[in-house]
Amino acid sequence: HLQDIPPVRLGELKAAVNTVSNRYGKAFGSKDKETGEFEIFRVGLGVVKNFFSIKIKSKEVLSPFFYRLLEAVFLEQTISESIVVNTLIDRIRIAFKNDGSDYHTSFRTTVHQAITTRALLGEFNLFNNTQPTFMDSKPQPISLQREDFIASHDAFFKGQPALKGAFLTGVLTSILTYAQYKRLDSKPFLNELNNLNLGLDELRGLVPQLLNKIQQYQQGSGDSKPNHVEVTNLTAEASELLMLGGRASRDDLSFAFAAGMVMQDKFALDAAQRAKAAKKDGKG
Repeated sequence: HLQDIPPVRLGELKAAVNTVSNRYGKAFGSKDKETGEFEIFRVGLGVVKNFFSIKIKSKEVLSPFFYRLLEAVFLEQTISESIVVNTLIDRIRIAFKNDGSDYHTSFRTTVHQAITTRALLGEFNLFNNTQPTFMDSKPQPISLQREDFIASHDAFFKGQPALKGAFLTGVLTSILTYAQYKRLDSKPFLNELNNLNLGLDELRGLVPQLLNKIQQYQQGSGDSKPNHVEVTNLTAEASELLMLGGRASRDDLSFAFAAGMVMQDKFALDAAQRAKAAKKDGKG
């Protein structure tokens, strides 16, 4: 019962929700389709619940683990981070497979919710760790410059070079599929991703394919033409990091890859806006 929960714990949970929402709210916000107004994204247990429920006919049924998770949240107990990650990546894979269907949450939104869910549960101190395992504890909104974003998630990437390599491979995949969509009105390379079930061998195999495919789209002109220097540097770094490997699980590697795919859209938009502002200031 709610009245049995210590007020101090309720205060901690509220502070954690506000911290994570403030960190990601602007980056993951979106325009309301009806009003056109920008809505800040907020994470809470309602978002977390999305990953631990299934629809049977028209009824939403919560998994038994969600009740265990709630108990841990309110009673300051710990749960297995690997079980949570497995649940998040399973839902991400389903969204990836069904992306484009009006009957399912989009892949991009699912990844946004998975990132913030993982950050929130970590902020709740549910994973039996004295240090953050995903997001740093700074109060300001996350940066959408790629290296700054990675630095703000150093708790996740640190000591696991393959995780950063997987993230950068996801970034490269997004660069390629954007170019494909602009040129072909489709994204055929998405069929090469093993439905986002990616281990080290699959990721290492993707990097040379990505470089070869991207080079094909570097001919000609237009805003969809991938930047040669950026792609060359990213490919070299991703390849080196993946060869270093580490102990990252298949689920974590797939999670990092999916995050890189989705975040690259944000990075590219932010870079374009900053370039436009700089150009405007230069003229002024």
